[in-house]
Amino acid sequence: MIQLQDFYREAKGRYGLRLLTGTAGLTHEFTWVHLCEDIGNVSFLRGGELVITTGLSALREHWLEDFRGALAPPRRCADPQHRQVPARK
Repeated sequence: MIQLQDFYREAKGRYGLRLLTGTAGLTHEFTWVHLCEDIGNVSFLRGGELVITTGLSALREHWLEDFRGALAPPRRCADPQHRQVPARK
């Protein structure tokens, strides 16, 4: 198992990650990283995955909220509360 805080510490400099949601969930653990762009694929998740999305399939205004909703418990161990995803520079 890997804690989110360990992953974040190792990846933030390398990939330019920024923590947007606070530190409360950083002690949660995951066993697998899953890149998911299609909300229809969340049924393949079994729990314990770190799900990463780039937003490539963001065709609607509230896509992120819909995506989070599809990952409803018991499929998620953390619940990020994004107010706004920063625009790319």
